Amino acid sequence: MSTRIQLLLLIALTAGAVGAQTVTRKTLNGEWTGTLKLDNSSPRMELVFALSDSAFAGKVYADGQLFGQMEDGSLRGDTVHFKAGGLDFTGVVKGVRMAVDLIVYNGSTRKLNLTQTPPMTRDTSATSDAFVRTARERAMPARSASHATPSVPTYSTPPPPRRV
Repeated sequence: MSTRIQLLLLIALTAGAVGAQTVTRKTLNGEWTGTLKLDNSSPRMELVFALSDSAFAGKVYADGQLFGQMEDGSLRGDTVHFKAGGLDFTGVVKGVRMAVDLIVYNGSTRKLNLTQTPPMTRDTSATSDAFVRTARERAMPARSASHATPSVPTYSTPPPPRRV
């Protein structure tokens, strides 16, 4: 085989390898956010993936409210697929971006572009000692009113007794 043909073959194989990206469960895990454009609304969507070696799990939020659990999920190459809340999600991951085709109730397809949210960490600056709310905390169920910590009324110190 000539050197020119070998070089062309090498370039073609390299280009194919660069174009085909394999997404790992670890890199998919976390929060992906974007805005879904609908006819009458534009809900802020959050996909929170929590995949392990043996399980596909996660939750979908719309405007901060739980929309549904991820079900029947799969990850093949750069494509992730699952169902949530009766809708069908198919996303193609490119780095920290995901282009999702969302099949809605009437069978039509909507486009949803998401960006992976970097993991939040504790703010250790001198001005703040607060924890930033993470996707994991948001995924935890809210405490009901019956389990809420009761508020304790505060009383001021009574005035000293009056001398007569």
